[in-house]
Amino acid sequence: MRILSHRGFHVGAANIHENTCAAFERALAAGVDGIETDVRLSADDEPVLFHDRVARGVHPVDSLTQRELREFVGYEVPSLAEILKKWPDVFWNLEVKCPAALPATIDLLLRHPRPEKILVTSFRHDIVRECAARLNVACGLIVAHSPVDVVQLLAPWQATPQVRTIVWDFNVVDAALIEEAQRRRFDIYAYGAITAHEHQLCRDWELNAVITDFPDRARA
Repeated sequence: MRILSHRGFHVGAANIHENTCAAFERALAAGVDGIETDVRLSADDEPVLFHDRVARGVHPVDSLTQRELREFVGYEVPSLAEILKKWPDVFWNLEVKCPAALPATIDLLLRHPRPEKILVTSFRHDIVRECAARLNVACGLIVAHSPVDVVQLLAPWQATPQVRTIVWDFNVVDAALIEEAQRRRFDIYAYGAITAHEHQLCRDWELNAVITDFPDRARA
């Protein structure tokens, strides 16, 4: 089971914020297999790594330039271009949060020297479809609802070979869903495991990867 650090390794470090270079460096030092991060578009058309749609509940991210966003939140907000240049050999799971970020993200990924090191995912399956049509990278569907008809979910993607990953919310996934999806040759990731027992369940279920805030627990 691969271990991906969720927005970098930021839990338990008072001065390290999620989706920052410091969090990514800490994750890599911990020996993770890859890093999951979030992509949004700033007002100056820069794909930036930021989870929330509205910064601190006040300013929409797309209303601020990258510099303004950094100044407002009080810590670094790296761009996608920065981290791909700094760590070209790292496996990145890029969760594209909004359609507006897609054109600039695609442009960057078309020029990335290691496309095999990229997995693009989204709750917006229309984003996934466009990425699969325009990029030679792996793509995945994020699923956070239940119940799920796996056959119905996956049928539209059978003719799209780049889409062979499902990223499931730990709260709704179970062994039966995993088995059914893997039988159809889809890799299964899960996010949201917290306790050591939940991480052990991910191993018992033979997930392909776990996306976790606690990479140390995932390795126990």
